[in-house]
Amino acid sequence: MRIENLPAADPAVQTKPPVEDVRLRKTCRDFESLLVQQMLSKMRASIPKSDLFGSKDKEEIFQSMLDEEYAKELSESNSLGLGDMLYTQLAALKKR
Repeated sequence: MRIENLPAADPAVQTKPPVEDVRLRKTCRDFESLLVQQMLSKMRASIPKSDLFGSKDKEEIFQSMLDEEYAKELSESNSLGLGDMLYTQLAALKKR
């Protein structure tokens, strides 16, 4: 069968989710990312610091930025699932 002879896809099958659902899912993932970033920050703060090699201001800024990127990657990979659980709860409330 040639590509030109294939039947057209059913538009009902290819429907996109409503924009509100996409925005809600993104917001839930962003919130998950924020929670993970705070968790990483608090975990890192529990490690004793030493000024053996001088000031660590630049290192702390870098660590903060690195924690933010780790948090984004974790939330986008859906490895924790907090964003999905939050989305499920909020979407159910929205439908009421």
